[in-house]
Amino acid sequence: MSYRILLVDPCAATTAAAEHALVGAGYRAAAVTTFDQALRQVALDRPDVVVSAIRLAAFNGLHLLIRMRAEHADLPVIVTGHITDFTTDAARFGARFLPTPIDSALLLEQVGELLGGRPPLGPKSDRCWPRRSAVLPATVRNTSAHVVEMSYGGMRLKMDAAAAGDRQPFDVKLPTVGMTVRAVPRWSSPIDDCAEWLCGAELSLPELDDARTWRSLVDSLN
Repeated sequence: MSYRILLVDPCAATTAAAEHALVGAGYRAAAVTTFDQALRQVALDRPDVVVSAIRLAAFNGLHLLIRMRAEHADLPVIVTGHITDFTTDAARFGARFLPTPIDSALLLEQVGELLGGRPPLGPKSDRCWPRRSAVLPATVRNTSAHVVEMSYGGMRLKMDAAAAGDRQPFDVKLPTVGMTVRAVPRWSSPIDDCAEWLCGAELSLPELDDARTWRSLVDSLN
């Protein structure tokens, strides 16, 4: 199981170079461009390391670092920027500073040091998303469905065969908890006589508050 690295940078060229180096070294890398996207991604899919530019439009990498520290005190973070952007505040909040343009070898060296002795956040790790069994009635594409399993980033549903076969994103209405979420189907398989199918879907929660509400819901299940 490989480690997952989240890159936060509005500069596509910088992100592409860093992603190329990380993937070439066997890591999995995902990239976002804004402060809000980064907070949402960390809330939904806790990465093993965050590499963030210090300049993020109205916000900056230090704002992001402080916000992440409130919920993930041990999350390894690297802040990147021009040498003139260097600040001791990065180290004060437990992050490393890497000057730009990013030296790929130095990036890999720092990521490797930060991950030393830490297990990846994979399916077999104690630090991965929890998966909870659920019995929640739902409505998908105006037909009855049931949620049978939930995690921070997705769900499994029993649903009508025709609805499960449609590969387009859909809204899942959960009347018992007063919430509607957007889901992207990833796989489906028939159950018994094929009247119902089991469908696995990944959640799309654009707002940080929605992501936190969903996580609280998952955490509340036995």
